[in-house]
Amino acid sequence: PALGQAPSVAMAASAAEPPELSARLQVYARVRPPLPRELSGGGKKAFTRCLGVPKAAASRIVCTTSDAPILLNADGSGATADVREFDLDGVFEEAASTRDTYAACAPLVSTVAEGINATVFAYGQTGSGKSHTMFGSPTEDGLITLAARDLLAAAASQGAALSVSCLQIYQSKVLTDLLEPAAATASTAAGAAAARVGAGPAVGAGAARLKVREGADGDVVVPGLSRHAVTSTDQLEALLARASENRVSAHTALNSTSSRSHAIVTLYMDRTDGVFSKLHLVDLAGSERVKQSKVEGAGMKEASSINLSLFHLARVVQALQVAQQESTKAGTKAGTKAGATACKVHIPYKDDALSHLLKDALGGNGTSVLIATVSPALTHAFETRSTLGFALSCGSIVNKARVNRRSKANQTSAIPNNEPAAPKPSRAAMARAAAKAAQQLPWAGVVAGDPVLCPGGRRSTRLNVGKSTVEISYLDYGPRTSTDSGGGGGGGGGVDGGGDCGTLGVGGGRLAVLLHGYPSAAEWCFGGWLIPALAHAGFRVVAVDMPGCGHSPGTPLRTRSENNLKPGGPAEIVAAMIDALAPAGTRAVLVGSDWGGGVALSMAHSRKHRHRVGSIVAHLPSYSEVEKDELRRIKSDVMVCWVKDDQMHNFNKWKLILKKIPRATAYVASRHDEAAWSCASRERAIVKFLTGVDYLPAAQAVIKRPTQVVESTEGVKATAHQNIVFRGELTRRTTTDHDGAAGGGGGGG
Repeated sequence: PALGQAPSVAMAASAAEPPELSARLQVYARVRPPLPRELSGGGKKAFTRCLGVPKAAASRIVCTTSDAPILLNADGSGATADVREFDLDGVFEEAASTRDTYAACAPLVSTVAEGINATVFAYGQTGSGKSHTMFGSPTEDGLITLAARDLLAAAASQGAALSVSCLQIYQSKVLTDLLEPAAATASTAAGAAAARVGAGPAVGAGAARLKVREGADGDVVVPGLSRHAVTSTDQLEALLARASENRVSAHTALNSTSSRSHAIVTLYMDRTDGVFSKLHLVDLAGSERVKQSKVEGAGMKEASSINLSLFHLARVVQALQVAQQESTKAGTKAGTKAGATACKVHIPYKDDALSHLLKDALGGNGTSVLIATVSPALTHAFETRSTLGFALSCGSIVNKARVNRRSKANQTSAIPNNEPAAPKPSRAAMARAAAKAAQQLPWAGVVAGDPVLCPGGRRSTRLNVGKSTVEISYLDYGPRTSTDSGGGGGGGGGVDGGGDCGTLGVGGGRLAVLLHGYPSAAEWCFGGWLIPALAHAGFRVVAVDMPGCGHSPGTPLRTRSENNLKPGGPAEIVAAMIDALAPAGTRAVLVGSDWGGGVALSMAHSRKHRHRVGSIVAHLPSYSEVEKDELRRIKSDVMVCWVKDDQMHNFNKWKLILKKIPRATAYVASRHDEAAWSCASRERAIVKFLTGVDYLPAAQAVIKRPTQVVESTEGVKATAHQNIVFRGELTRRTTTDHDGAAGGGGGGG
């Protein structure tokens, strides 16, 4: 069974030897409340939070080391180099109690009553709440007391005996018994001398020194370590209080009572049928940066020893990961000499007393739970990220637990629990993934004419162009005022005879005029893409059918570049539309494809029309200069979209023209069938160019940190400024986009 599923009683009592059980080490994160020293702001206490837990994935925790907010999807996508996500077995946030945390350990504790060894250990930075989690406080029981209460109940029902030992590992090599009378009665002089260097009596002159040994069956033991019978929680708490008095501690800048040693409390259970087991409850000394803890002298030596001991522990975890990978590879060579030797990786358990003692917990005979205790404050973000990284590494370790029986040892092989590594995705698969990601754009699935998201439809009007009247049909979508008639006036256009143009007014959004190619029309060129994207970004989108094209009557215009600016030509028609639709002085965005792109470029360098032109998107433009270097006069921002394998538009020829445009941006794809040239990818790039905002969810940003009122460890109300924000868990004002994702609302361009 997986970790947390207790083996059945029938299995434990069977006459046949039970097999080893593959049990993955489970890892949980516990976030403590902020400490008073982590709060700032004078009367209004506050701090910046570096952690986030999405509601949709409560076992995922995300950490950032940057003092800038970031918007993420619930699956963690959108992370930058400063952000890392950790998928654990569970996360307990600040409001969770130690009893809530114990719920993750309770199934494992129940396996101890069935004869399986288990270990619960707390790992984290100094001052992150390890000792509080394990030993508790005057107002809250710790994991040790909660586990003992359950084991006492199990022992009473089974007629089993329960005993306890308390061991301390100080400066990596000094092992002492925290319950040994000699430790508690060390001479006053020795105790005083020890106290000056932050050490308790247990490392004084009267304390016995112990060593870790392995028995004939591979079981890890500490000869000479005293065991004390326990029949009630009150008796246990008295022994724990005695052990705490003898444990080494010191005052540092990070923790007023910093533990300077590893403490291992072990509960032993012995049943009358010969089944026995033990539960290690380990409170590791915290890692620390000397620069932050400000320790000196003997304190610095202690800190170095603690960090070295934890380093050796990390080496064991790393070696176990390598061994598991090698074992996976060896699975394909079963029965061969290579397969027999492939997974013989040295695990450096004996390099340090702590890792040697925890051999059962890390890849050995037992089940394990790691509680990674972390601070939510940004000031400790690097240490928090390191702690979570260690926890994640431990989560890949698989132990081989078995029921312990005094009659004989179990030597059966473990059940394989390895899966082959996933193959590296191909370039084609990556391109498909990129295209799929682009489909997460907020306008994906929206069609032009949607009454809520992209309202509008086809309209028609009559424009005064020069000395003649031109009837124009056009598509009109997006935000607009309630005005149904009247013209913007000015310049060379206007609506003749109460047409149905309408004006943008002050609040109607910006105007984007879409110009089709030839032979084509507005619906053919833009009906299936781009319009919903521009409408979502806040534009009023007008796609014009030129005379003789689409739904506009009349004689088709000449399409060569030299005809673009002639009287009655396409530039004058576009100018008349802009003047009719928008207030005087409006600079419209022009998006042109093929011939339409050439018309937009002609208007941008024309002295007569350039005051009406804002930004330009020229999509596979068809254009030739009439006057040499006339494009150098363009002052608008220009984006040119091109795909190299288009047979009708020669990119190599057009590159020379592109260089003449002073403020040009090129968006180039190699092939029509690649992800970069998908409609979604082009829409994303065009909208970003026009608004300055990338609407892809993974690229959006938070401009205002959400806040939450929390309590510090001393019950002081404080405001947490959240650096990790998950999509769907924020208000519209949190971000710059009117839909709750970063966006300019149509601004910029």
